[in-house]
Amino acid sequence: MHGHMIFSIIAGMMVLFILSLFQKVCIEIGKDNSFSVENVRNFNQMAWTAVATAILYVIKLVVYITRFVGAGYTRVAEVLAWGYTIAIIAFLLFAYLCRSLAKLIFNAYEVQTENDLTI
Repeated sequence: MHGHMIFSIIAGMMVLFILSLFQKVCIEIGKDNSFSVENVRNFNQMAWTAVATAILYVIKLVVYITRFVGAGYTRVAEVLAWGYTIAIIAFLLFAYLCRSLAKLIFNAYEVQTENDLTI
């Protein structure tokens, strides 16, 4: 198996893991348990998985760009650099969004817990 296939399989598995975590969040919302510690944990796991995927793409960027530039394929290297950079930015933005949602859900969970104890 070639190196780029291994990178792609690992990245695909990470994306599938993120989607499975998102499915768990949707199931919790369907149970009317939107503001729960489980959802906070799932969003945090999605964020860290997205960061790990972005790091994987940084490694892929460095390895393949140096390889293509060294072989004289600068135009291919340029196109790949743009694609990988966009993927890195997208995963980092997704991670930031997930961390923000985790914090928001945790704050709502605390307010909901306080209200349940007050009544």
